[in-house]
Amino acid sequence: MPAPPNWQLRRMLGCSRNTVKSAIRIAGLIGVSRFGDLELKPDRDVRQQIERFRKAENGYLQSVFLNGNSEEMTRYDQNMSPELISDFLAQGTEVTVRFQLPNLLKVRDSDKAPKQPGDKKDTTDETTSATSKKRMTTVPVGPSFDTAWVDGQLRLGLDKLGWAHGDSYINPDTGQVIERQASSVELLDFMCGGSIS
Repeated sequence: MPAPPNWQLRRMLGCSRNTVKSAIRIAGLIGVSRFGDLELKPDRDVRQQIERFRKAENGYLQSVFLNGNSEEMTRYDQNMSPELISDFLAQGTEVTVRFQLPNLLKVRDSDKAPKQPGDKKDTTDETTSATSKKRMTTVPVGPSFDTAWVDGQLRLGLDKLGWAHGDSYINPDTGQVIERQASSVELLDFMCGGSIS
């Protein structure tokens, strides 16, 4: 299952957009882009089909293409496209719309350490020697802030969302249940609907 959109994570954690991106990066996760295609049915309302798919998948409508030909893809325009799409469908043309879906969060390869806040590019003094090699710096792997704070923010977010029920949390979107004493990583995975692999 994909991660919730960043705005939902921001609301859960009570932080800004850049903080969510940094937290995901520092946690050693990467977002993998995903797309979904919806082939429209000629006998149904175009706007309803698009809106139903958008809501179900948390998608952002990007483009429209005809007869399965992605070469003839055009940007979607909300004011004009539904009527044009209906005309194409009435003529028997196959119409597919493409949505950008929420990223799938995956664990970063262990050999690619995440950048930490404040890291700068290493520069080499070119005047010392023509044969000098560039200095390599190691990037520290791990949290750059107190993990107890992160854990507390996750639990506070779950409590504010009303997911706390007795000794456990229940994700209303997935029905998944997790014990309150779960680790921070398990809680983050739980909040993302099990999308961290």
